[in-house]
Amino acid sequence: MRDQITRLGGYLTTLFSIVAADLARKTQFIQRERGFSGAKFVRTLVFGWMANKRATIDDFAEHLEVPPPAVQHRLTSKTVDPVR
Repeated sequence: MRDQITRLGGYLTTLFSIVAADLARKTQFIQRERGFSGAKFVRTLVFGWMANKRATIDDFAEHLEVPPPAVQHRLTSKTVDPVR
């Protein structure tokens, strides 16, 4: 059981860092890191909504320390549904 938890921790760390950053670049959600990274955005979004299911983009922008339009203009059809 302890091995499974350790492996899960490794997978989640990879998902919330390397995979998130890679997808953010591939979908052009992040073109250059200035205000925040793709990984930081994903962690903020997932854990923010876990803490507050009514959190808004404005709430996330505040946590990321950027103005709301900095987040809003990145939410395109390509970044929301990259499989298209």
